Amino acid sequence: MTTMPQNLLQAKSVTVKAGRKVLLDSVDLSVSAGSLAAIIGPNGAGKSTLLRAVTGELEAESGQIEIAGQALNEWEPAALARRRACLPQVSTLSFPFTIREVVTIGRHPYRESHQSTQDKVAVALETVGLLDRADEGYLHLSGGEKQRVHLARVLAQLDHPEGRLLMLDEPTASLDLTYQQLVFSIAESWAAAGAAVLIVLHDLNQAMRHAQQVTILHRGQHVATGAPREVLTSERIERVYGVEAEWIDTHGHCLLAVGGPTV
Repeated sequence: MTTMPQNLLQAKSVTVKAGRKVLLDSVDLSVSAGSLAAIIGPNGAGKSTLLRAVTGELEAESGQIEIAGQALNEWEPAALARRRACLPQVSTLSFPFTIREVVTIGRHPYRESHQSTQDKVAVALETVGLLDRADEGYLHLSGGEKQRVHLARVLAQLDHPEGRLLMLDEPTASLDLTYQQLVFSIAESWAAAGAAVLIVLHDLNQAMRHAQQVTILHRGQHVATGAPREVLTSERIERVYGVEAEWIDTHGHCLLAVGGPTV
């Protein structure tokens, strides 16, 4: 029996350039099965660039990226699509599809019956709370509703959590509080069921509350990786973000109080 590697994602010394500009400078990242990891950092830190590199959307100048113990460039495309999926910040779709049809796109890597496809799509839509609206037109939805549709598409693509890599790039940016909590509930349940979940976040409160591991990037460089309480110190936040910061314990959670700039 083949043993599943603990780290479903392993990136070593990844460097990405745009012309002469270094976007990522020898960055390491690993995410293990059964965990929820967050990447944080100021605007321009390289968070989305790192995510695009590990998905293969951006070619790394140097370094090594492995998915489930196999080099990214050695994966057959359909097999890779079944193993890892990424929800980008913005998904552009201009065709007059229904919600159901958009989510069905996620099942393209599978050879299965029409009924099996529809069953999987229904499960994904129910997960994001849109099953009763499946036949509505996608183009008439709000930005937040469209993001939930694409989350369902990504979940349908991966089929099930165990041994899968789920990557989300600022997935709560256009969602109200109710659906922000839904996204984190889904992410946590997938991690608990054996997926490796990687989320790019701006909200440090969300990272502190939901992540088991946090990686901080700043100006394309790795700053720190570890448990949120160890990594997200007031001193480090002040150094990276340039603002006064203090964690306040309230009702069993830490909330970040932010003051003025430090310079």
